[in-house]
Amino acid sequence: ARLRLGARLAAQDQAGAFALVEDATEVPYDDTASRVDWSVHPELTVPVGDRLRLTTTLYGARYATETRYRRQSDGALSYADDFDQRYAKAEAQVDASWSARHFTIAGAGVIDERLAGDRYTPDASGAAPSAQQLYAFAQHEWAPSRLLEVNASARFDAHTDYAARLTPKLSALVRPSESVRLRASVGSGFKAPAFRQLYLAFTNAAAGYSVFGSTRLAEGLAELEAQGQVAQVFLDPAGLGAIEAESSVAFNAGVSVDVVPGLSVDLGGFWNEVSDLIETQPVAQKTNGQSVFGYFNLDHITTRGLDAQVSARPVAGLDLRASYQFLQALDRERLARE
Repeated sequence: ARLRLGARLAAQDQAGAFALVEDATEVPYDDTASRVDWSVHPELTVPVGDRLRLTTTLYGARYATETRYRRQSDGALSYADDFDQRYAKAEAQVDASWSARHFTIAGAGVIDERLAGDRYTPDASGAAPSAQQLYAFAQHEWAPSRLLEVNASARFDAHTDYAARLTPKLSALVRPSESVRLRASVGSGFKAPAFRQLYLAFTNAAAGYSVFGSTRLAEGLAELEAQGQVAQVFLDPAGLGAIEAESSVAFNAGVSVDVVPGLSVDLGGFWNEVSDLIETQPVAQKTNGQSVFGYFNLDHITTRGLDAQVSARPVAGLDLRASYQFLQALDRERLARE
């Protein structure tokens, strides 16, 4: 058995001063900030017979910041911002080497993430933003010969905020000769929104713009309107609703050729079909000329393109590389309307 332990701790305190012009007079302020960032990562690997290996992993982390602006003359607090994020994960994985041609990886885990801070307001019940996730994964590599390698994998995610998803993938590598390699893959993907895209409620005091997560947009915009800060509304937040998780299907193919010793060329193409792509755009304009931003889903997006890369080593110790990519991004829903 082998036990590994990783740990990290970073703490920082800052102090400064600045001045704001109030009633044609410069008013000095003290600026203090602190940050604590730590993580712990124990990992235990245990051989089970000659073919199996079990690895269990725990990971815990916290990131917290605190910012204060105080007027020097009387110590009055003019600005405060607190942020506290906690992340915990437990995972178990089994590696099975059945033979020289077959290798399997399978595992499962659980994730708990919690967030608190001035920019992340609680929900209607008063609970701070949190999310839990259960997942399982499996991958099998099969190499029937030197010419061919096949890799099949799948992942299952059960999230507290979204429907369960299964995302499979299949890829293959073919070597018709020592200098040529052909590759192709097809697979699906899943991406849950980040906390900021759901729960953020933030107004930049200096620049004047505001950003709201999808679950806070209607409430935040209504509050700004009640304060007389909204000049024009571009999108009705009632028609947007809470954003959904992204899902996608991706196709990739390519070829790598070793032209001569020290010179290789890689060519590839890709096609991705994305549903519910998460995007941000202004939903209103404020009386100060700045914008109110919100997050929303684009129903059907296609991205496709080609990429090429040439690598050369003309002399020992000198590596040269040139690359090019062509990309198209299409909003299928908008094209259908036009």
